[in-house]
Amino acid sequence: KFTKPHLYKFYFLVYCIDDPMCMGMIEVTKRRFLKTFIGGLFITEYVTRTKMANGAIQSKTGADAKKVFGKAIVMPFKKLPRFFRPEYDMSLGVTPKTEMRFQQTNVRGKKAEDNIDKDELGSMIDFGSADAISYDGQKILRYFGDEWAKTVEANVFDRHEVIRYCLLDEEGRVIGKALYSSTVEKNDSDKDGVQEAARQLWEASDQNKREANGMTQSGLYRFFQTADEGRNFDVYGYPNVPKTIQDILADRESVRNNQRSLSARMK
Repeated sequence: KFTKPHLYKFYFLVYCIDDPMCMGMIEVTKRRFLKTFIGGLFITEYVTRTKMANGAIQSKTGADAKKVFGKAIVMPFKKLPRFFRPEYDMSLGVTPKTEMRFQQTNVRGKKAEDNIDKDELGSMIDFGSADAISYDGQKILRYFGDEWAKTVEANVFDRHEVIRYCLLDEEGRVIGKALYSSTVEKNDSDKDGVQEAARQLWEASDQNKREANGMTQSGLYRFFQTADEGRNFDVYGYPNVPKTIQDILADRESVRNNQRSLSARMK
């Protein structure tokens, strides 16, 4: 279904992709706004039409990254028309659990050379743990950082310092693009610096504050979706802003005597 806020988001994302001084987009958004599926699309659409391209996923935990891989990569891929699905290795099954390799299915024996000259992308998509060095040293052309603002197993700012070098070539030029997406919640972690790291990464991604090299400190551009455009869409996808504001305020008023609930509703 079409909505104007999603159109603006894709306009911004394409701008980040086309800008040679940008490493990608970082956003915070509301729940149930398709952020995970858009992240999967961001990786799959490019990797499935590009040779020797690696796509990578990380989330707030390794288990969450695995869920994103299955939900936003594998399942939508299986539903694509056949002519949109490039050759992929089915030795891992039609529903792979760990990675998707866009190459000929591994065959043993005398028939192994029959398909050796067939065209294949040689690309792949996988997911890693939330650890900061999970992708250290790899070349990544599409990266999805799911729930970056709620990462509890690593310092997300330090992790991005690793990822940003995965998006560069040997000359220091940007060849890969990242999409960081998260809802806003309180980050419950006892690890030192984990909560502050998310704020630090957001502040380092302000496109209105560039370094001498023309890039932001993180290399990312940030995108914020306001709550007043998040619901009550007409048949053309335009949000009814006054009604949405009225609904939000009424919802907050219903729990005005419960500070914990009020804080949760506001977030």
